[in-house]
Amino acid sequence: MKRHFGLIVLVVLIFGCAYPYTSPYLVTNEVDEFTDPNDELVFRSMAGNHIYERDPMGLVPFSELNITMGIHKKSNKIIDSSLFLKNVRSSARGHSIPLYIKDGDKLIIITDTARIILAARSTKTYSKSEILMGRLHYTYFDLAHYAISKDDLKKIAEAKSIKLRVTGSEGNQDYSIVNETFLPNLSRFYAEEISNRQIARAEDM
Repeated sequence: MKRHFGLIVLVVLIFGCAYPYTSPYLVTNEVDEFTDPNDELVFRSMAGNHIYERDPMGLVPFSELNITMGIHKKSNKIIDSSLFLKNVRSSARGHSIPLYIKDGDKLIIITDTARIILAARSTKTYSKSEILMGRLHYTYFDLAHYAISKDDLKKIAEAKSIKLRVTGSEGNQDYSIVNETFLPNLSRFYAEEISNRQIARAEDM
């Protein structure tokens, strides 16, 4: 039995590493039957845009970086735009603590043409435990929003390569993106949801 399990693990590792990881293009509109129809603000967000980290067996959740924006319903203009990060660390990957991202900590983005530095806000850290392959493991989640301008989103959308450094109270975590759909998903959201919308001004409210 152990021999068969070991063979399965080996096959997953070989084929999991042989094919580039991709994530689907998903957009959510945060309006449902409970939404106040008089609200002047609606939100549209990406979802599930995974930052690749090697885990071919899929035992640990992937980190994500998604664009989210608030839209003024009457004018259809952008009131607020941000990058929403879900940073995942796990004892299964050798991590013993979360990053503990706090308000003001930096997200540094380097593309082939630009360097963008953003500050965290509305941060949250939590953890969960579960049994993986017969052992107790802990998964740590840091959530953070980073306000970003339309101009900087355009720089990311037009990038051909991207690297990230996430800073927190317990150090840094660097990502060299190899998920083939990570940048195309960001570019598509910018093209379809942001590029043709203007930024709202006080007189639009």
